[in-house]
Amino acid sequence: MRLKKINLYKLAIILFTITLLSNCKKDDSTTTKETTTINQPPTAPSEPNPEGCAQNVSTNISLNWKACSDPENDIITYDIYFGETSPPPKVKSSLDNYYNPGALKINTTYFWKIIAKDNNSNSTSGPEWNFKTGSSITNGGLSPITFNTNIKYDSFIDPRDGYKYRTVKIGNRIWMAQNLNYAASGSWCYKDSAEFCNVYGRLYDWTTAMQGSGSSNDTINVIKGICPDGWHIPSDIEWNILIKVLLGDYSAGGEMKEKGTSHWNSPNKGASNISGFTALPAGFRLKSGTFFGINDAANFWSSFEYDANNAFERELGSGDTYCARSYYQKSYSLSVRCVKKTN
Repeated sequence: MRLKKINLYKLAIILFTITLLSNCKKDDSTTTKETTTINQPPTAPSEPNPEGCAQNVSTNISLNWKACSDPENDIITYDIYFGETSPPPKVKSSLDNYYNPGALKINTTYFWKIIAKDNNSNSTSGPEWNFKTGSSITNGGLSPITFNTNIKYDSFIDPRDGYKYRTVKIGNRIWMAQNLNYAASGSWCYKDSAEFCNVYGRLYDWTTAMQGSGSSNDTINVIKGICPDGWHIPSDIEWNILIKVLLGDYSAGGEMKEKGTSHWNSPNKGASNISGFTALPAGFRLKSGTFFGINDAANFWSSFEYDANNAFERELGSGDTYCARSYYQKSYSLSVRCVKKTN
C-alpha cells in the first residue's frame, strides 16, 4: 500500500509539472502573437476622373484618381490598365495618380482600372471604370476655347493630375487663362457632365476652393487653396488690381471675355479678350444641386469673405462689359482662376 501511495504522489507531481509547462507555452504563444504586426495594403483607388460611365468625354483628357494612402506610409506605385477592351491591358506603372493616354478616338468606349501596390508586395485593386468619348475631337462635342491669337501664352502642367493650362501675364501677375479643372470632393462639372469640365472647368464651393483656410484679403500672405503649388486663390485686392490694369470695372469685363458666341450667349457685348484672360461662362451651382447660368455668366471666387456665410466674387455677363463685384453664399459653387505674382 505504501508503494502505491508513493507512485500516486509522483504521478501527481508529474502531471502538475506538465500542466505548468503547457501553460507557459500558451503564454509565450500569446505574447508572440501580440507583438507580431502584419503589413497592411494601400487603400483602394477611388474618385475617378472621368467618372464611371461618363459620356461625351473629351478625346484629349488626362485620367486621374484620388491618391491612395498606406497604413504604414509605404511607397505606393500604381499599375494602370487602359484600353478599348474589358478587362483592359496594363499600360504603365507610375508613382503619380494620373495618366495621359494621348489622343483618343471619337465615339469610343474606353475601360480602365488602377491597382495600388506598396513596396511590401501588398496590393489593392480599384473597380473597372469606363467612359465614352464624344463625337467631336477635343471637347466631347463642345467647341474648343478661342484664345487671343495676338497674345503670347505660356503653359503650366498641374503635377497633381497632368492637366495642362494656358497662362497669361497681365500687369505684374500671371493668371491661368483657363478655369481650374482639378477634381476634388466639393467640386462639380456643370450638370454633372464631364464634357463641360473639359471646356469650362469645375465649379467649387468656397470651402473647397479655400481648402479650409480662413478669409484673406492680402497680396503677401495669400491662400493656396485648391490651386497647384506656386499658385493661389486671388484675393479681392488682386481682382481690383487686375481690373485697374484693364482700365476699370465698366470695360474690364469685355477685355476679359472670350470673343464670339461659341460659349457665350449673344450678344456677348464688347467681348474683345485683349487681356488674354479668356473668361468662360461656366455658370454656377446651388447647394441644392441645381445649376444655373451656363453660357450667360462667369463667376470667380476670391479668398475674401463678406461675412460668415458669404464670400466676394467677380461676375461677367453676356449682356454687358462690366466686371461686377458681388458676394455669393459660400455653399454655392463657382469657377476658380488661380494666380501668382511674377518674380
